Amino acid sequence: MSTSSLASCTSDGTTGSGPNGIPVNIYNASKDMTYDKCPRCKIQYDCIRRANVTKIPLILNCKHTVCEDCIKRMCLSNTMMCPICKEKFSVFRSQIESLSDLFQPHFALIGQLVWVKNSTSKKPMTWVSTGVTLGNRQQMRHLGSDNIDELDFEAEANSEESDDDYEKVQLSLVFDKCAEHSEQFVNIHCEECYATFCSYCFIENHAGHKATYLYKLTDSEMTQLDKLKTDIEVVLAQLLVSKKVSSFQWFTVVIQLV
Repeated sequence: MSTSSLASCTSDGTTGSGPNGIPVNIYNASKDMTYDKCPRCKIQYDCIRRANVTKIPLILNCKHTVCEDCIKRMCLSNTMMCPICKEKFSVFRSQIESLSDLFQPHFALIGQLVWVKNSTSKKPMTWVSTGVTLGNRQQMRHLGSDNIDELDFEAEANSEESDDDYEKVQLSLVFDKCAEHSEQFVNIHCEECYATFCSYCFIENHAGHKATYLYKLTDSEMTQLDKLKTDIEVVLAQLLVSKKVSSFQWFTVVIQLV
């Protein structure tokens, strides 16, 4: 199913018949409307949550799709109205930070975005070990994803694995290129407009607005990073001690056998 077919019944006001004779509202969308972009901010939907940026497509009560950032912005400005059919909706202040619980995500569109992203990617799919084993099951993480899959594998009692058995992958931070300034990266988030832009777009159209630089960590994020470093050092020390104890135990067994 194409993206346009997912939203073909979303814009002008006649009534038609859907599958199994179910009445639906049929709208004639404008020619410049693209269904992979939010109709309000004209920015492409995203299938994952990024730092301070939430372009997840959500379905309003009127059945039109708008990104979560725009819905949040409309709630904060008290202009809670569908940008397509102008139908009003209501959200309590306490619900603004959990809009995905109030409005259902457009799973069909999210699935298509994931498929397009994976099919156009030139990088091969790479799996790296999380270092956590559960009996005969190994947790593996897909590079570039937060999803963890458990894979069955044959446990060999006498097998020895080293760090060289796994491919070492160098991770890198990649930003999207700006549509208007092709040489610039989209790395600035406007806190007042709930959207991301390149530095040129931000200076030209959002001067004076509060900005968050996506390539820099905030003070709270730095605090969290320091805590993670401490936790990692503790775990690493425990692993080294365990390895040392195991080697001495193995050496003792060998001496006893001799």
